[in-house]
Amino acid sequence: MTNDGTTGRLSHHYDRAVELGGNYPDFAFLECRRILEIVLKDFYLECTGSNTPSSVNTAEKIMQSLGEKGYPIPRVVRACSNLVQQLGNFGAHDQGGAEVEIDRLFIEPCLSSTKALIRWRRPGIILEKTITAQAAKQEAVQVAKQEHKTIRVRMREYVERNYAMGETFKMGELKAGFAQENPENSQNAVWGHICLMTTNLPSRLSHQPKKDGTDDLMYRVDKGIYRRFNADNDPEPIMPQKESLEWATKMLILNMAQSYDDVKNSRCYLSPDTGGNYKLHRAAYIGLYRDKSVRGIGEIIARVRVQDHSSVPEIAWTNDDELPKDMMREWVLEQIEQRWDRGYPVQALLIGEIHDCDFIKDTKGGMVRNNRVVDVSNVEHTTGYDLARSLYEMKWTELNH
Repeated sequence: MTNDGTTGRLSHHYDRAVELGGNYPDFAFLECRRILEIVLKDFYLECTGSNTPSSVNTAEKIMQSLGEKGYPIPRVVRACSNLVQQLGNFGAHDQGGAEVEIDRLFIEPCLSSTKALIRWRRPGIILEKTITAQAAKQEAVQVAKQEHKTIRVRMREYVERNYAMGETFKMGELKAGFAQENPENSQNAVWGHICLMTTNLPSRLSHQPKKDGTDDLMYRVDKGIYRRFNADNDPEPIMPQKESLEWATKMLILNMAQSYDDVKNSRCYLSPDTGGNYKLHRAAYIGLYRDKSVRGIGEIIARVRVQDHSSVPEIAWTNDDELPKDMMREWVLEQIEQRWDRGYPVQALLIGEIHDCDFIKDTKGGMVRNNRVVDVSNVEHTTGYDLARSLYEMKWTELNH
């Protein structure tokens, strides 16, 4: 067994898989698939004394090459590998709308198999982060007492009750603990309120923080690490200013007559990056338009640009600072490889969970332009789900009236 940085890499990617499991399960699957490839390459090096050739660049090819060289993978390891590989492929590819909903129940077996693979190669490694079905199913503590309270109030009470001023905590721990006490709230709603109530996250602007300071609860120390906000020492909370309102209160409606299903299933919108009709202004939300209505609404994670087939994807802007940029780049490249045949440069919008809607275009004709931007500051919402519910069966002419 080698003594390089493999142990640290495995621990790093496993932690990220757990953190992503709540809000971005498809990205968590990709992290597990990456761990599988690291593990197999580590085994290949131990068996053969050399690194895998550049042509042997997938889990299937590594296992095949090892078998041909007389180093078969143990059957139980192969079983775990197959599960991780298949779920990784599931997360990376469009399922054509036939896929079941990915939730915590599907993340757990992937993480368990991934953990087994890591410990096969590094028996002494300590993996602290876990997601358990038991935590997800436990009855809420004091649910009856909290039914009348908003999630804003419950989030503040939870943080102030569990974390002393100056104490740092992990975002994953906060989400898991809050979800245990509040199982009626979706992961999307919980994450939206964490963004809203973290004073130095730019993405809080799209959730409309209150000016009275009641949403100034947390401060992000580093990726995934938070503490309570200290008004005496911390920088002024990020609040809507003239320049920030240009995107934080906007929804970008995109005409998807031909690509609606592809975008909804992959949560990735692709288009030429040639300006003009394809110029995409920054916005907090995306509306998927088809047949005289916005049929789906989601929160925009980031806009990514790819100049040509050999260039590294460039993050033009991001609304979610917690999602690792290398994951964004990998996701875009996967989608371009699968779906794009119109040449370069190309741009992508990565999208969070997409919620069904029926925001009706009641004016004459269809949507002529490729996209348009509308202001949703007067629509009641905190998250993308709230916005979709508020706009459901509303007419375009009724917006902001």
